[in-house]
Amino acid sequence: MASDTRELFEAAARGDFAASSSILVDFCSRGLSDAIVNDFMTYQKESARSLRLRDHIFAFLRLDPLYCAIQLSSIDVLKQFSGVDDTEEISYRAFDWSKSLLDSRDPLISLKYLNSESCTGSIYASLLPSIIDGKAEEMELCRIPVSPDGKRFCVKQLDDSSYGHALLLGIGKKTPTTGHVPIFPLTREFFMDRSNWQPVAQALVALGYDPDGMLLEFKEGEWSALVNSLVHEEKVTRNPRPSHEVDMTRRLYDCTYLLNLEYDENRIYELWAFQSSYANELLKSYVRTPQGDIRPIVVEALVESGDTSLLDFLSTLLRQSKGEAKLVLAQGISKMASAKVGFRTEIQSSKVSKHLDAEVTSTIKILGEYSRHKHVAARVEAIRTLAEIDDPRAHNLVRNAIFDDDSRVRREVVALTGKLSREVAASILHIALEDPVEAIRSSAESAVLDQGWDFSNEYSEY
Repeated sequence: MASDTRELFEAAARGDFAASSSILVDFCSRGLSDAIVNDFMTYQKESARSLRLRDHIFAFLRLDPLYCAIQLSSIDVLKQFSGVDDTEEISYRAFDWSKSLLDSRDPLISLKYLNSESCTGSIYASLLPSIIDGKAEEMELCRIPVSPDGKRFCVKQLDDSSYGHALLLGIGKKTPTTGHVPIFPLTREFFMDRSNWQPVAQALVALGYDPDGMLLEFKEGEWSALVNSLVHEEKVTRNPRPSHEVDMTRRLYDCTYLLNLEYDENRIYELWAFQSSYANELLKSYVRTPQGDIRPIVVEALVESGDTSLLDFLSTLLRQSKGEAKLVLAQGISKMASAKVGFRTEIQSSKVSKHLDAEVTSTIKILGEYSRHKHVAARVEAIRTLAEIDDPRAHNLVRNAIFDDDSRVRREVVALTGKLSREVAASILHIALEDPVEAIRSSAESAVLDQGWDFSNEYSEY
């Protein structure tokens, strides 16, 4: 193995993003030789359970918002920029490349594994209209083949869509030992019987779609051909399998989605095992219980990740903690500090920043239009994304959604108040307290109590 590739892998292992960026820009400048590619392949085989190299390559290219969505291994992504010797130019070309893939609906970017909220605060915010439009279009075109006897339903196309995949992940059952278990797509079984189809149909209705309008009745010969083709497709795609790295990012995305649905210690262990800064960002949001207590298992996972960029975060927690939690944090920080190298820093190139500044107003305006989309799922995604944008214009559009005719949208607005400014959140909650739907009023009351606000005085003007 060449010394420079070995240095890159060592930098990735110890979380030194400054060192890895220096090596990667040199690789791009010289071009990726067959020897370098072979070294990457060897490393990936030896580090089959780790996504650390993807962390560093995607950070270098500033492609973090598309971490799970890009269906290529990190070395194949890096190849796209071979021969470019300027860091700013590389990141800008990475944006143009990903934009062209999205605009052409290229399967190399899967909307199914793209979290729109992750695009906010970066140049990729300008792609949000195309992303949300693509997700809505997938559902418009989605069809569910039905067997001739009406007892079997093929949901592959539904699972291939972003909203459909999320819907299927959310339908499941609880067990005492495993928590929420989806009835579908992790097994990649594309067919379900009527008993499993019923909750899917109900969930589609809840999202504002007509499940009966999606059904496509097949004749006997057509159904047999469909079954055979999908069985053959599975054999082809499993041998050889997709890039192991890409397969891991898909499982990582599903794991994070399920953890967002319901906290489960088993999924904390799963995220821990991925050894990824992408996973660490999610783990940070679960370091405290809803009651504000520290979860030792999450602290342990963050410490064991070896990501020294977490030191500031953990130090802040230490100052706010007491008792056993304080001891766990102190031990973890001591362990990480002893191995400390360069922190990861987000450096926005001047060219990229200028482009983002030019696009942000247009993006907020278009997302505002999507917040009035005919489908509930698109409206909800638009307001979630707007809530993540640190701009009063975006937050005011979230506030406007509290007047949506659909209670599901209004409920989401209330849930987002923790992400908004105090003034906007208070305005929303004051309105929600008078909502005709009891569940929304109850959620608003809980939010007011959590904030310790007295609406009879301070916010009576709203």
